[in-house]
Amino acid sequence: MKNHIPKITQEERRKNSVKIIRKGIQKSKMIKMERISKATYYRYKNLIRDGRSWQRKRGSGRDKRLTKPNKIKIQLLLKANPFQSGRELARIVHPSVSYQTVHRYLISSGFVSKKPGSHFMISQEDKVARLRFGQSLARSRQWGLFSV
Repeated sequence: MKNHIPKITQEERRKNSVKIIRKGIQKSKMIKMERISKATYYRYKNLIRDGRSWQRKRGSGRDKRLTKPNKIKIQLLLKANPFQSGRELARIVHPSVSYQTVHRYLISSGFVSKKPGSHFMISQEDKVARLRFGQSLARSRQWGLFSV
């Protein structure tokens, strides 16, 4: 049985990095321990120095997850028209939700991204109409006009 190391969230990594910087551990050691870039190290250090919060502002950026009503709306839109793209669905559902979020939701729901085929289904009425048209051309002997 393999031991699985639990994933650390980004917020936990930030907290841990800030604690280490406050302890005064050497920059190169800290960068190796936390696996962060120099730019991130200096950004955290400046945030501590200025007394600003290292946490994201509440409500900043796009919505991270689709809400349940959004998911239901996507399902209904796909039932109405299964050939809509993820971008179209994202625009209709909620303008601030990324089309990639919608795409990932569709894949996790079991949908497969496919382009519609170039051929289309012919109804029974269209088949009869095509047959009559061909028979009328055969009777009038116009089939031979274009042949060599």
